[in-house]
Amino acid sequence: MFGFLKKKKDIGTEEKRNERNRNEKYIVSVMEKTGSSRERVEDQIRDARKRLGISYRDYDRYDFYNITVADQEEEYRKICERKERRKKQKESCIKDAAERMGWSAKYAEDQIQDARNRLGISYRDYERYDFCNIPVEDQEDIYEQIVSLKNQDKEEKAAQKEKTRSDCYAAIMEHTGWDLQKTKAKIEIAKEKSGAGYKDYLFYQLWNVDEDKLCEYFTQGVSRKLIEKYDTDKSIGSMLRDKCEFDRRFEAYLGRPWAAVKKVSRDEFGKKFCNEKKIIYKPISGNRGIGISVFDIDSSNIDDVYEKIRKLPLGVVEGFVVQHPQMSALSVNAVNTVRIVTLYNKAYGDMDIAYAGIRIGGGESVVDNFHSGGIVAGINLETGEVVTDGIDLSCNIYKTTSTGVAVKGFMIPYFSEALDMVRDAGKDLEGYLGWDIAISEDGPVLIEANTMPGAVILQMPYIPEKRGMKYVMEKYL
Repeated sequence: MFGFLKKKKDIGTEEKRNERNRNEKYIVSVMEKTGSSRERVEDQIRDARKRLGISYRDYDRYDFYNITVADQEEEYRKICERKERRKKQKESCIKDAAERMGWSAKYAEDQIQDARNRLGISYRDYERYDFCNIPVEDQEDIYEQIVSLKNQDKEEKAAQKEKTRSDCYAAIMEHTGWDLQKTKAKIEIAKEKSGAGYKDYLFYQLWNVDEDKLCEYFTQGVSRKLIEKYDTDKSIGSMLRDKCEFDRRFEAYLGRPWAAVKKVSRDEFGKKFCNEKKIIYKPISGNRGIGISVFDIDSSNIDDVYEKIRKLPLGVVEGFVVQHPQMSALSVNAVNTVRIVTLYNKAYGDMDIAYAGIRIGGGESVVDNFHSGGIVAGINLETGEVVTDGIDLSCNIYKTTSTGVAVKGFMIPYFSEALDMVRDAGKDLEGYLGWDIAISEDGPVLIEANTMPGAVILQMPYIPEKRGMKYVMEKYL
């Protein structure tokens, strides 16, 4: 009996010794990084562990010695949430691979870990790009292509941003007769007073606004403050931007069939879309309607359409929304959507709907996007009535749409149902989010959502009145 107790004691002592040895390297690491004494470092770590439950490893790994005591609790909460998300991502990846390939969970985990060790691929990308279906000998080449495309996309975005900036400066100079130096100086004043950037300055024509009134405008700077305050998690943003993940998450609200382009078989494609007259392809990421293609489809060409979409980059294909006749009457081809903006953070209470606007396609466009020739107008949240004329990015006013329908006074069908849909779809998603809703013959359907709803939908319709709309969002700031 006593020998048994001694053996258990020895085991416990050995475990504690191993733990001390592990912790020692983290203590030494912090000492080297900070130049602090051992006593001071140990006291700080013990205090953090008592308050937060943080490990020695995490204290060192996340540089908690650089974070004030007042901020440590919130920072550690975020770290724990990220860890939980990674855990769920890993579990989802393993489950997906096992189900797809008929593997055991253990074998799926081993295959995924092998790919991670060889390629540095994340769980998310392994699942997203269907790596369980890619032969091991091809994985390195394909992943190099994926990484290259991601880097190319970053470079293209940076180049586009610089071009947009230059174009905005040029347009402002043309409108005002200012030189570049004065243009930049005026934008800087607007930025200081209202958070306006160069795009706000151009779109809102702020050269026509008294400087003491600039603070009344709802700008991108104000919008960024809301993004920061409502702290939209990166994983939520990633899910919303990824068309496959989005459609999978919100399938119950789509009101139309969908499929991942690279994963759908010919038989599955036929079953899903055999009753559709049109389908729409969307690249897996992107915005402003860029990369979207529409295909007419019927029994005679379904095989040809399938082969065409299979050759397209990663993305989704969806049934084309058949609009409510009243919404369809607003433009020739576009699916006209309602943008509903929500704010939700558990620390501040329940989800709130802040504002809504309608986006209407211009001319022959198949998209309603404001940046692709569309117009916007404001909506009364209580009634669903459009309460302004339409306006485009050049501040042209539209009392009627391209089809002759009056904008102001238009009543959105199923508007209260659209609000209810957003409340239900977003009940678990914290952040400052924009929801795009189409109105079908049978009610609202979800098109997409994003974590940067922007300011123009709220502010632009009131530019002709020189009316700043920041007051609408004041209570959330």
